[in-house]
Amino acid sequence: MKYRTRSWFPVLASLLVLGAFAAIPQVAFAQLDGVSEIDGCMQTAFGTPVTNANKLNCAANDIRLSRATSVSPDSCIRGEMFDLTATFETAVTANARYDATFFFRADGGSNARGDGANATGSCSVSQLNVGPDAKELDGDTCWDLNAGTYSLTFLIEDVECADTDGDGFLNLPNCTSWHSNQGTLCEIGSPYNDAKPDTKSKCVCDDTFQVPVRVVPPAGNLVKVATQAVVTYQITVNNTGSKAVTLSGLSDTVYNDITTSGHDGIQSTNCANSGGITAGGSYQCSFTVLVSNPGSSSSVDNTVSGTLSNIDGSTNISGSTKVVVDLDYGTAGH
Repeated sequence: MKYRTRSWFPVLASLLVLGAFAAIPQVAFAQLDGVSEIDGCMQTAFGTPVTNANKLNCAANDIRLSRATSVSPDSCIRGEMFDLTATFETAVTANARYDATFFFRADGGSNARGDGANATGSCSVSQLNVGPDAKELDGDTCWDLNAGTYSLTFLIEDVECADTDGDGFLNLPNCTSWHSNQGTLCEIGSPYNDAKPDTKSKCVCDDTFQVPVRVVPPAGNLVKVATQAVVTYQITVNNTGSKAVTLSGLSDTVYNDITTSGHDGIQSTNCANSGGITAGGSYQCSFTVLVSNPGSSSSVDNTVSGTLSNIDGSTNISGSTKVVVDLDYGTAGH
């Protein structure tokens, strides 16, 4: 179980000092201690395992969040976690409701997880303990509300930037609980079970609640870079004479011996020395090489040579080629 508390007493003290010189706007400083709890949703506070006897049905409507305004930040990146500050218009339809507590489903709630803000998932729990609108009516440290409409500001930590209904804005399912019985004890900083409803119906939940925070997709780009190219050379040796010849000494000015692989960038070869070529016949073979970091318009200018021989003597032959590797080097896209 984890608690995080933030006190707003210094802000309140500063505003009281300013009150000697200027009128203070009638805006509630709602959150005085915000308790962020792992697995801290309202059903867990009320009781687990969930049975028919203790399953919340939240049929009442005494305290309800109507809408969110004055949000910070005004946008978030989908899927990321962030801290949200927002002012919530809060309607109280019954007088003297004690220990008002607000459960915010920080991980997206029902549409994203298959259950609601009153479930047993991860919620941020916020309670009142100071402000011009909140009252202390029952003698404990969790403050209370009379009938009316209030603007309550909360800091909600570790909210998942989730747009579960696909309209581009943050979904923040929430539940509100309160105590109708003045004698029910609630202490700020104690286990949040103090904030559970008096009964399984004395609460309200809104699984479709939206906050005007734009949910934007992650930003970035993709860079495609060609770093290598494989080039295949085909060799053809023609015997234009009237006698059979033997081919030997096949080599390249760049890649050297083309009858063996594993050196000078040669990946494979089927060329061989001592190949016999009949009169008027030809011999063909090929070898492949790896051109690394070709860049744009990289070129290789090379010559293959060999020797033809028979009983009458020998002759040297050669053939040249220029290969231009022209690749689109580095293509970025979104």
